[in-house]
Amino acid sequence: MIKIRLAAAVAGALALTGAASAQELTLKYAVHTPEANIISEGNQYFADRVAELSDGRIKVEVYWNRALGKQQEMLPLISAGAVDFTTLETAQYGETPLMGFMNTIFPVHRDAVKLTEMSNWLYQHSTGIKAELDRIGAKPLFVQHLPHYQLLCTKPFRKIADFDGAKLRAFGAYVPVMWQSLGANAVNVVTNEMYDGLDKGVFDCTFLPPPFLNSLKLYEVAKYLIDVPFGMIEFAPTLVSTTNWNQWSAEDQAIIMQAAADAEIYSLNNTNAKSDQAVQSLVANGAEIVHFEETEQLLASVPDLMQVWLNRQTEEGRGEAAEQIVTYARKALAESQ
Repeated sequence: MIKIRLAAAVAGALALTGAASAQELTLKYAVHTPEANIISEGNQYFADRVAELSDGRIKVEVYWNRALGKQQEMLPLISAGAVDFTTLETAQYGETPLMGFMNTIFPVHRDAVKLTEMSNWLYQHSTGIKAELDRIGAKPLFVQHLPHYQLLCTKPFRKIADFDGAKLRAFGAYVPVMWQSLGANAVNVVTNEMYDGLDKGVFDCTFLPPPFLNSLKLYEVAKYLIDVPFGMIEFAPTLVSTTNWNQWSAEDQAIIMQAAADAEIYSLNNTNAKSDQAVQSLVANGAEIVHFEETEQLLASVPDLMQVWLNRQTEEGRGEAAEQIVTYARKALAESQ
């Protein structure tokens, strides 16, 4: 799927044989994560690639860490064309419940290439997700994955019983279901509150992939990295405002699409390469890898979050569209085993 997208983008660019457009563009890219991590490296690569392919005629200015708007402001900004691109936390918005599927279901995904292919298929073929994109006025450009999530804690966890009463970082509607099934309490915490929250004992464990645990220096306030791999998820996809997209020339669109395809491949390779390095860096900075003695029992005891997700979507009137998504996901995952 990734190679097909790249080939299509390259073919589209090569088909444009006319003279380059004289119009210079400066485009705004609103990214909700801080600079200097594996995800932001993919975002910056996309911006640099656009400049390279356009010989500097198209400039993408990246605004990190919600500099152009808070979380609740990003959907209106992209819909109105006030920003050209954004990384959208799909699972965090009531307007995108179906899009959030790949961003919130644990512990399911174990292969980054397969995850990326599945995300792209859903953006292209899911009737419900395409309807959500139409409603918010956005078009997906590329996806990035996050490697296995792990718990970094202020105390060691070695058995399922250790979860009882513990306060664990959560996000969205479905991670709390997972923690509650283990007897733990879910605490919704945004990225910029994690350090202080761990330091002050507001919660016991944060839940992130090792590259983020490392880049945020959370090893300074939590020393125990539990070796349970809770699965990968899709990161917030990069979307383009269709209001703005429709105003750009076919040549500019082709340049942006090729840059997006290149960025997707770059991000996939970069994230895979740096995940193990991040664990090594955590240990070098004083973190201890804690062996969990009941990993298989723990993962087997977690509820089927795909079914939980489907039940909720059905209750809220999106059953048919959600069923299409879950049916595809189960089949795709079964074929990859």
